Amino acid sequence: MNQSMFILTMFQHGFKVRWTTAYFVLIGKKTSSVLTYANSYQLWPYYHLFPQWSKEDFEKSIQRLVQQGFLLRSDKWVRITPIGKEQVQQMDLACLKVMDGWRYGQVADKLLSKFIFTNQVLSELSYHDKQYIPVEQSLMKQAMLKQQLKQIQQPFPQWLTHYVDELMQFLNTLPEQQATLLTNQLVGYRESGQTMEQIAESQQQSVIQVYIETISAMHQLLQSLEKGEHPYLRHFYEAPFQLNEMVVRTGKVMQTGILAVDELARRVHKRPGTVMDYLIEMALTYPAEFPFSFYIAEWEEKLSDYQKEDANFGSWVYSELTQLSGLEALPFQAFRFYQIKEGQKNDTD
Repeated sequence: MNQSMFILTMFQHGFKVRWTTAYFVLIGKKTSSVLTYANSYQLWPYYHLFPQWSKEDFEKSIQRLVQQGFLLRSDKWVRITPIGKEQVQQMDLACLKVMDGWRYGQVADKLLSKFIFTNQVLSELSYHDKQYIPVEQSLMKQAMLKQQLKQIQQPFPQWLTHYVDELMQFLNTLPEQQATLLTNQLVGYRESGQTMEQIAESQQQSVIQVYIETISAMHQLLQSLEKGEHPYLRHFYEAPFQLNEMVVRTGKVMQTGILAVDELARRVHKRPGTVMDYLIEMALTYPAEFPFSFYIAEWEEKLSDYQKEDANFGSWVYSELTQLSGLEALPFQAFRFYQIKEGQKNDTD
């Protein structure tokens, strides 16, 4: 799977969408429109996956897919073709499907570096070898790991046995090929490890495929840690996901029964637009607990009727809907939370 074919998978939903917004999903842009787009088309596995990619390179891949007949393009809008869908159906996307870029996209790559460095240090210490070159060059990160090692309560050999047992348990939850790919990158006592480029060449895969499978493994590790599993691994790799402090504060105000955006804004001393962004983050993170009905109940039936005419709710434009008969007074919050709620439905289908 090369870069262009990977990008093609972002449009497998079959709707006509803006390719520019798909690019913003991939680099992890955090605006309400981009987050809603990702939620509407089940693109969370892609969120913040390649933050360094340029828009120019992305567009070149789009154009290449158009030339190959896999996408139809009209300016900034694209739609996958039947031939393109056939191409996607032939790909193995299992490692992508388990990823959650909203929760882990910004930390998975950092976790991989910590994972490789920590296992190197533990391996060298197990052989009492202190004459090695650490793969992590940051003195601050080296000091942080030393501090974590000092916090170990048990005798080191006994503790290390438990750590290795949990590491093997985690690796056994991964598909065999993915586990092998990850362990081949590990550095340790008399083990130099392989780069992703070396693995890609030996496995006859693209570097993108190797990277995605590796990062997918980190997502799965973070998911297990968030569930409270693997306490010995968690000593080093604490699951880091947490909402912004102001989002949490706004959520606590909502628990007192105050739900109106303007009133919430007054309570937390923020602009209504900023509070709306907080609410969107809450709705995406904890949809089962979010009070969607408060914001959309009055308009849900009308929006549902309109959805029967235009099922592509993820690309609705608010200013266009308010030009329609019966929707002139549609509040933006009802519009946005309806989109999010419908996207959550699709995610569970």
